[in-house]
Amino acid sequence: MNETGLWIMLSTLLPLVVYPLTLCLGFSILGLVLMLFRRRTVGAVLVLCGFSILFIAASPMTGNWLYGSLERQFATQPIDQFPKADVIVLLGGVLRLPLPPRTDFELTGTSNRIRYAALLYRAGRAQRILVSGGNVFDQNGVRGEAFYVKSFLSELGVPAEVVLTEERSRNTYQNAVETSRILVTEGWHSLLLVTSASHMPRAHAVFQSRGLEIIAAPTDFQVAAYSQPAILDWIPTAGGLGRTTAALHEYLGMWVYRLRGWIH
Repeated sequence: MNETGLWIMLSTLLPLVVYPLTLCLGFSILGLVLMLFRRRTVGAVLVLCGFSILFIAASPMTGNWLYGSLERQFATQPIDQFPKADVIVLLGGVLRLPLPPRTDFELTGTSNRIRYAALLYRAGRAQRILVSGGNVFDQNGVRGEAFYVKSFLSELGVPAEVVLTEERSRNTYQNAVETSRILVTEGWHSLLLVTSASHMPRAHAVFQSRGLEIIAAPTDFQVAAYSQPAILDWIPTAGGLGRTTAALHEYLGMWVYRLRGWIH
């Protein structure tokens, strides 16, 4: 495994250590072990800490607050009010690859990025679309994700000849590196960056560090203004835990990117 592959592997595995579910299991297991060895008070405290972490993290109130703090950093606007740019850059992480038993690619919860890029193109905000996204791990007989995104853009009415793809990048930093190379080659200077609203802070920062002129075009907003009984915001749910974990992933990613000098 080369250095890049090792970094991708570590960046996938290490965050699991600090995710709420892992912390809950870790504290609880350690607590139960201590209780077996007659350290009942300390053990009980650790078990309580573990379940408290899980309860707080799985609360929709916590998940929406953390996730919303990412989504609110870049405002959206009507499609036809975005400034024009040289190219629309659409980041990957939006499809399930055609791996068995699938016979074709499938859409995911982040696939609205593709539709949004198509809408920006139809509104004349840019004349070209660049899809940036390979596969995190190599898959035999399967192209990079950008290849399949281009196919779906064609289904949405975007001419194939206006869509460029790069299938080398495996994370957000590599998205920026590979995209900047293509922009230099094509003589483009400005871009409309399309990604999920929660991912935009990290993506915008790393693209900006490459000296690119960026117009943020966030989509896929998950935290909406809706009313429900307040008690429901505190009852732990799988969805609440998922949002908390996803938000922690982004904040942890930004911290690591700063440590590596990829963002400022």
